[in-house]
Amino acid sequence: KGSNVFGNEIPTKWEKLGSLALLPSDAFRSETLWPSATRAKLYGAVSLALGVTRLARQAEVSQGPKRESRAEMLWDPANAGGWVDTKELGVWYGLDVTKVMFSSGNGTEKQRMGKIAAAGETVVDLFAGIGYYTLQLLHHSGVAKVVACEWNPHSVEALRKNLVKNGFDETRCEVREGDNRRVAPTGVADRVLLGLLPDSERAWPTAVAALRDSGGVLHVHGNCASGEESVWVKRLEEEVSAAAASLGREWSVRVEHVERVKWYAPRVRHLVADVRCVPARLTSAWAHAVGASTSTSPGSTPTATGGGGAR
Repeated sequence: KGSNVFGNEIPTKWEKLGSLALLPSDAFRSETLWPSATRAKLYGAVSLALGVTRLARQAEVSQGPKRESRAEMLWDPANAGGWVDTKELGVWYGLDVTKVMFSSGNGTEKQRMGKIAAAGETVVDLFAGIGYYTLQLLHHSGVAKVVACEWNPHSVEALRKNLVKNGFDETRCEVREGDNRRVAPTGVADRVLLGLLPDSERAWPTAVAALRDSGGVLHVHGNCASGEESVWVKRLEEEVSAAAASLGREWSVRVEHVERVKWYAPRVRHLVADVRCVPARLTSAWAHAVGASTSTSPGSTPTATGGGGAR
């Protein structure tokens, strides 16, 4: 009966980011169950139990294109604010949880970006955020340079601080603030990241334009209803091909791999498609080298891997 009274008011999970615990959005909401006069004692006890000095509560992320955090501080006796530093996969990430969303559920994709064979490459990250993937590429993958595009000023501030904290030279990462459709470079990238959910479709032409004339790889994030992956893949190939053709680039476009990152919602997966773009004149040689079919017909199915559990 007690569980029915409290519902989800008492959290059973939380995110620990440095000295701050980020509680779920429905934690300790009821004024009836948790009167204002008792909250200081309550939050003090909770922070002690969780081994932190601050508590914050998640809220629904803003639905605007910048997807800003609306988390609120609950317990901050030292008035330290919402800034946290946390280390993940060998990289320091700093952010203000009340202004910027932290994507802890994308840990497997961060790890994958850190392991890709990208030594010496120039990479354009169109939705860099605080550096979720940019920092992994710089630290682990040996890329020559990342051009990081981001239009949320709070994320840009955090990204710049994170580059300094991790000791990355300015020559290896150029931060461009603003709408990537206006600030992204053209014709320079070996690889482009499009890490925006629920989809990054509006930036597909920008990503194609950022690649060199010799082609390259796109890592395209998107949400897809379960059972509709092949439809999404086929449309992605067609749209990228069309965007290339509009720039006078005759490319063969193929999704080589689909990574299933996590469940985003019931029956909706967060996917990342690795899209290989190769000049048509080189298609046969490329296909022979990688052992891939050059067909982009509905019957050709890219490999798909990744976690199946919600994170």
